[in-house]
Formats: sequence, structure tokens, C-alpha cells
Amino acid sequence: MSENNVVNLASKAQACLGSGHLEEARSLLERLCGLDKQNEENWLMLAAVHGETGRLDEALSCANRAIELDGAYVEAYLTRAHLLLKLTQPEKALQSALKAVEIDDEYTEAWLFLAGIAGQLERYEDAEQWARKALRLAPDNIDALVNLANAQYRQDDPETENSYRQVLQIQPDNVPARMGLARSLMAQERFGDAEDELRHVLKGAPNEIEALDALGLCCMKMDRLDEAAAIFEDVIQRDTGHQQGYLHLAELLDMRGDYHGAMQCLEQAQTMVTQPLDVIAALVSLYHVYGMHYRAIGLCDEALKMYPDNFDIRYYRVLSLADFGRFDEALDGVKALKSEEPGEVKLIGTHASLLERMGNYDAAHEMILPYINEQKIPGSIVTTFMRLCHRYDECDQAEILVNILLAKPELNPELRRGLLFNLVKLKDRLGYYDEAFAFAREANELKPCQYDHAQYVDYIDRILDPVILSLSEEPLIPVTQNESVRPVFIVGMPRSGTSLVEQIIATHPLAYGGGERHAISSIVSSLPGWLGNVAEYPECLAAVSPDTIEQILASYTRFTEKLPEGTRVMTDKMPENFQHLVLIRMLFPDSRIIHCVRDPIDTCLSCYLQQFTGYHEYAYDLGNLGRHYREYQRLMKHYRDDAGIHMLEVKYEELVNNTEEVSRSLVEYCGLEWDDRCLKFYESDRIVHTASYDQVKEPVYTRSVGRWKNYEKYLQPLTDALKD
Repeated sequence: MSENNVVNLASKAQACLGSGHLEEARSLLERLCGLDKQNEENWLMLAAVHGETGRLDEALSCANRAIELDGAYVEAYLTRAHLLLKLTQPEKALQSALKAVEIDDEYTEAWLFLAGIAGQLERYEDAEQWARKALRLAPDNIDALVNLANAQYRQDDPETENSYRQVLQIQPDNVPARMGLARSLMAQERFGDAEDELRHVLKGAPNEIEALDALGLCCMKMDRLDEAAAIFEDVIQRDTGHQQGYLHLAELLDMRGDYHGAMQCLEQAQTMVTQPLDVIAALVSLYHVYGMHYRAIGLCDEALKMYPDNFDIRYYRVLSLADFGRFDEALDGVKALKSEEPGEVKLIGTHASLLERMGNYDAAHEMILPYINEQKIPGSIVTTFMRLCHRYDECDQAEILVNILLAKPELNPELRRGLLFNLVKLKDRLGYYDEAFAFAREANELKPCQYDHAQYVDYIDRILDPVILSLSEEPLIPVTQNESVRPVFIVGMPRSGTSLVEQIIATHPLAYGGGERHAISSIVSSLPGWLGNVAEYPECLAAVSPDTIEQILASYTRFTEKLPEGTRVMTDKMPENFQHLVLIRMLFPDSRIIHCVRDPIDTCLSCYLQQFTGYHEYAYDLGNLGRHYREYQRLMKHYRDDAGIHMLEVKYEELVNNTEEVSRSLVEYCGLEWDDRCLKFYESDRIVHTASYDQVKEPVYTRSVGRWKNYEKYLQPLTDALKD
């Protein structure tokens, strides 16, 4: 083909590009490149057309061909950089753009690209340097000014606000600059000013979803929670895959104490968000904080199939395994994380905490001591040190470290609560009861909760319906069906002596201590669905059949690890199972139920002074504790008097004052022969997973009997509620 024809083809291709006929232009350029294989400009134009029509691999090949033909073709390097970025290869894109400015140090567009991509790669110093280079070449370039301000914002530069305002002086409707200014103001906690900027954006761009989400966040920070909730709901209604909208709404719901709503929000987000890693991490955290460790572990296991190397999910799995009592697995997990992140101090604290929980006090102390002596005080280490300090006469030093942490306003609220409760325990042990109670009050006020006593009264009323109570009288399955290992359910209010009772039984060579098992609560949650949603719990119990019981028992065994050979008794020490004794009798007619009772004021006070994981909404207010306790008493009385549910009642005060006699009655009730080792339960190497884990490692003591007298002047709200 003649040179004139080549020129004509090139002109036609240019005309097609100018008129937007990209497919026709592509066809012409492919012909041109076939006819004139050495023309780098044609190859670059073809690369651009391929890129515009989504043929990124072909585009990259053409850009590389242009560079082969002319190694100094800076436009080709920059085009290749854009293509590599679209192909999610940002590091290679950056290198290609760097090659362009190496050839031409005054190539403004390449410096602009570099500033932007450096920000994406979190290389903020480079981003600032390259934005300034672009501004030296083009002082009024808006993109360069915005890139500079963005880089300054990421580095907490005090000039950030001025840089964004400089852009807005030139171009008042620049949305990225005004959004950046709003973020900068929010970082300074100037939420009212940030709100003004965001409303300015939304006035001109009402569908700017990021501005709407940020506005909701401002309202939340200014305690306008109803308005914030409505905004976040609007965000996820407009964009059902907007991850931050779900995260912010869940955070708000959790702030209000509506953790069920927060969990439901994040569970919905899991199905709607394309890359739900942050949602999964937030949901795992909620499950962990509220004691749903079996759910947290299950979600972590599912998430790690998609994100096998994610540190946060693996770390939360370690925490949840530990709180679920699976210490060996947790220990393996934290060791693996430490091998990958040997300098991560948080992992040192977690490792030491596991050792302390497992009774290896010296190893835990040795592990954290270098950090204590060097005044390196992350919360996880200080928390473990607080639990160890009394063993090494270091309580004064521990208290100093806690107060240093508590003085930090940015401290995570849950960690602050934990540290305060550690101070409660320390001050109580030392006899400083006024200080202990003050710390407990502060810690409990930090816990958002929505305890609805009227709703709980209604729930107890529904359990006490004669139809429901009668279901415990006639077993639906033969007693012999579950005789191989007899379940023993230890129930009562938290802090009523359940851990001590279980430890005595579990020391028997034919007994296995199962700890606080979540099996029954999981069954309660699932049962309505298994029965076709005929009714809610407990009304759905009336629809249970022998076939259903087999399905339920199969679910229960999922929570039961392989038992040691010869085991005849397995304990299930979830105190709140007192609410489900009808279900327990239906499932396990030959089970034993031990009801632990302690002085009501001592019980409620001990709950108030204790940091709980899980729900326990009633436990953060003395009045709520008293009212909740009355309902517990009412339910247990009806079980005994109206339903005829047989149980052994063990009074804590009698147990600690007459340990052998009460222990013998416990062992006999479980159907076991007496064994003297049960009196030396504190020598057992069994690991206890509850808040009483350190107490059951001591011989029986009576110092907790009448403990309430040390706090009597603070307890009128409790005693009044118990009398009502």
C-alpha cells in the first residue's frame, strides 16, 4: 500500500476517534499497525482504543510494542501505567510512570499520576513530593492541589485544611476537595463545620453517597443518633453494597446497646457487600465481645477460606478460641501469628494472657516483664499484669500502669472497662471498698445496654404457661436412650458458686467438666426454624416430637468434644440454662440438675463488680439486677412447686462452711461413688474457662460470704429492687 493510503487510513482513524466511533477506529488502527509495524504512534493509539473498549490485555500489549519501538516515548510509558493500574497492578504502574519522568523530568501529567497512585499505595511522603513537583510545573493545576491536600491529610499535616481551601477558592464546586476538607474537619472533631461542608456537597450533588455517609457519621459523633440512623439507612437503601454504611449503622446500634440489631445489620451486609472483609471483622468482633464465641469461631473459619492470611480475623479467632475454652488451639494460633509478626506487642500480651489463664503464671510473668520494665504498656499486657501482680507483690506498679492507660482519652471503651474492672478486683482484694465500687460504677456506665425488664417478665410468664411447664412431666424418648453419659446441668444466677460446684464434680475420675456450653442456647435460637416457625420459643416446645428430639440431640453433640474413656458424667455449667429446664427435661429425662443458690445481695453485687462477656444486660445497673433476680427466683419456684422438676439445690454458704458433706451429696446425686480427690479440686490441672478460673485453684474460703456488707452504703437501689 502506498504512503498516501497509509496517511489516508491514519486520517480516517483520527476522524473516527474524534467522533467517538471507537470500534471503527480500532479496525482502522489494526490495519495500520499491520501495514506499518514500525510506527510507535499508531501502536499507542491502538493501545488507547483497546483500553477505552475494555480490551486491557490487548491494550497493554500495544503499549509495550510502542515502547519497544521507541524507548524514550514518555506518553507510551504513562499510557502503560494507566493500563496497569486498571489491571490492578499498581506497583508496576508506578514503575512505568517513574520511567516516564526519568526520561522527561517536566512531564506534568506523569507527576500527577505518580502523586495519585502513591496515595493509593499509602506512600504519602512520595505522594506529597510528587504533587509538589507537578505544582512547580503547573502552579494552578487543580488535580495536583487536591493530591497534595490528600497526602497532607494522610500525614496529619496541619496545613491540610488550608490546602483544601486553596482548591475551593479556585474551584468552589470541586467535590473531592470539599469532601477532603470535611474529612479534615472531622479529624479535628469539628463535626459541625464538617457538616456544613457535606451539606454544601449534597446540595450540588444529592446522590454523592460518600458525602451522605460522612454526614451520618458527623450526626452520630454529635449524638444526633436518630438522624444518623436515618441517614445510614438511606445510604444502604440507595447503595445496597455500601460497606461503610453498614459498618456505621452497626456501630450506632451497638452504641445504643442494640447488639442484636448491630449483628443483624452486619449479617445482612455479608450477603450484599462484594468484598466484605471489614464487615466480617466487625461481626467477629461483636460476636466476641458479646460472648457468642462459637459463632465467632465459625465465622472466622469461613472467612479464612477467602482471606487465609488476614491478621485481624486470625487474631479474633485466637481470642474467641480462648474465651470458648479451647486454650491449646488458641495457643497454637497466637504462636503462628507471633512467628509472622515477632514485633507485634499485642500478641505478646495475648500469649501471656493465655499462659496465665492456663495456670502457667511464672511463664506469663516472665514474658511480659521486659515490657513492663521498659514502660511499654499496651492494654493487653497491662491487663495480664493486673491479674498476676498480687502473686509477685507488684500491685503498686500495676496500678500506676493502669492509670497511665486510663488517662488516654482515645482508649478503646471495651479495654477501658476491662482495666477498670481489674482495678475493682485489686481494690477489693486490698480492702479499699469505696474505690472498688467507684471503679465498678464507672466501668458499668461505659457499657451500652437496653435492658427491658417488662419484656423479661413477659418471657418468664410465657415459660410459666401451664401448657409449657407440663411438657417436662412425660418424656418423649425412653430414659435409657441417653444413659451412656449422664448430663449434669449446673444452673443458677451468675456468680452463685456454679464454677466451684462444677470443679468439685469434675475432679472425680469418672466425670468430665464441660464448662459453660453454648449448646442449649444455640438450640433455643434454632428450634423455631427447625419446627417450621410454628411459634417462637418457648411456645414452640409444644410442637416438639420424638423425631425432632433426635435432630436436636444431634445438634447438642456438636458442642460435645470426644470424652475421655470411662466418662459417666458430663457437666454443662451455663448458669442461664435455668431458663430452659423444660427443654432440658424433654431432651435429657435422666439428666441431673443442680441449682446453685447464694445470698441474693452477694450474688447481685458480685455480678455488678464483675466484667462479663456476652449479654447480661441486667448486670450493669443495681436496680436492674434486683428486678432480674426476682424473676429468676419466681421461675425457679414454679419449676419446683408446679412443674415438679426435680433438682438438687446447693447453697453456696453451706458449701464453703461444710464442704465435705455438701460435696458428698453432689457426687451421690450425680450417680457416682465418692472419691476423696473431689475435696482437693484446687489441685486439679483442669482449666476453668469462666470468670472464677483463678478462684477454683484455691482451697475453699469463706471471705465471699457476706461480702455485700463492705459495700452496704451503696446498695439501696439493689435492696429496694429485691424487696419490690
